Amino acid sequence: MLTANQVISIKNRENTKNGLVLGPKSLKLMMIVFFGILVLFYLAQNAQGATKKYDVNTLKTEKEELITQKEQLEVEAARLQSLGKVEEGSKTNNLTPVKEIETLDSTK
Repeated sequence: MLTANQVISIKNRENTKNGLVLGPKSLKLMMIVFFGILVLFYLAQNAQGATKKYDVNTLKTEKEELITQKEQLEVEAARLQSLGKVEEGSKTNNLTPVKEIETLDSTK
């Protein structure tokens, strides 16, 4: 009859003949490595998402600044065009410039 130590010894020899021996410690180690890889993958994806979000926010801010600048330029262009139209209208309607400006006094 075989003792418990002899049975374990025979099993160990059989496992080493088959190649890879997986025990509870090696399974724990493999699970820790697997979860570590998952955590690293998650952190990489999270960092990449944050970078993309920062880029999008920067582009939105730049777009808003350009829209504001465009509106200011449109107002300036309209102002300059209106002055030209007034001068042009005065010439086409044969208007003469005012030589003396008289004001009315409302206190009298």
